[in-house]
Amino acid sequence: MSLNNRIMIIDFDNTLITCDSLFSSIFTLICKRRFFYLFNCFIVLIFKGKLDLKKYLFFNNLMTYKFSFNQKVINVFESNESMIVSASYDSYLKKALKKIIKKDKIIGSSSFILKGEKKSIFLINKYGYKNFDYIGDSISDIHVWKAARNAYTVKRLGLYKLFVPHLKHIDEL
Repeated sequence: MSLNNRIMIIDFDNTLITCDSLFSSIFTLICKRRFFYLFNCFIVLIFKGKLDLKKYLFFNNLMTYKFSFNQKVINVFESNESMIVSASYDSYLKKALKKIIKKDKIIGSSSFILKGEKKSIFLINKYGYKNFDYIGDSISDIHVWKAARNAYTVKRLGLYKLFVPHLKHIDEL
């Protein structure tokens, strides 16, 4: 990939969509009083970890698929060479986004969670340091923002600017 042909990497939860899919799924279980599944979720989380929890919810058809999209982010995705890279489980992402984004434009977590420093290392290995742009939303994105050529957030800049001086709001795109 040439230096003039950088890719836009976009996070999924709270960036492409306006909520966190895992929290929404757990909240739905609470509202529907599905305590057996909630108990199992707790056990899976404690003994196997967050990625296995996401897999458990997916394979038991307990993940939420109703969410609102951030139209500004959708517009950025459509007007750039873009990829969705997320800590969400890969199969879930591909199923949730199948009507609007091609599978080859989606990378989710499968053997480890693509979040924070691990996501940053993954993206550097795949695209090169400062050879991609990134849109995210949380403090866990600081490592990725620092590794990106251009870094954007959908949230208020606030304290993030202290850690990532070149961070801009998506409205500046």
